[in-house]
Amino acid sequence: MDRLDQLFEQFLRERTYVHNVTQATRDWYECAWKAFRTAPTTAAERPESAPFAKSDLQQFVVRLRERGVRPVTGNTWIRALNAFCRWLHEQEEIPTAARLAPQRPEKRILRTHDAATLRELLGSRPKTFSHWRVHALVATILDTGCRIEEALTVRTSDFDFEGLLITVYGKGRKERRVPNSRRGGLLGAGQVAQRVFG
Repeated sequence: MDRLDQLFEQFLRERTYVHNVTQATRDWYECAWKAFRTAPTTAAERPESAPFAKSDLQQFVVRLRERGVRPVTGNTWIRALNAFCRWLHEQEEIPTAARLAPQRPEKRILRTHDAATLRELLGSRPKTFSHWRVHALVATILDTGCRIEEALTVRTSDFDFEGLLITVYGKGRKERRVPNSRRGGLLGAGQVAQRVFG
């Protein structure tokens, strides 16, 4: 393991134990670092006293674009690497904080389901318990707007069927309550969830 990898491991330990980042955030840093380390850079041509430079980040982005990686994906890795570079500068490992601005992603209109599609999707009659679970998950996500991870980790005790609320444990280790409907016309997530979880 070379010095830069050792510094990255130290950065990860500090993020985990000092800044209390989640495992998902730690995985994000590691994924970005792995992508960066597999891309050729000019780091080998520099002395060990200058283990990292902005040109390394620029070359990384060029390699990503040459491989067809979309800007939105590249931007997630750039944010992770910018955090590492800022940390390197704070530790006085590099003289200036190497940082790249995010790329401008293409703007696309998000496609949504129309009412007829939602009726067909939610109007199905599950026959087995596992089908009911999937149906409840889909209905809950559509009704509440929860993230998939929030909906997958919800417990029976998190449903307040009288108050029509669900307590979810979400991104950044934040707990929040989201409203749901017992008979929300088209969705009725609460009704479906109560049948499965209640």
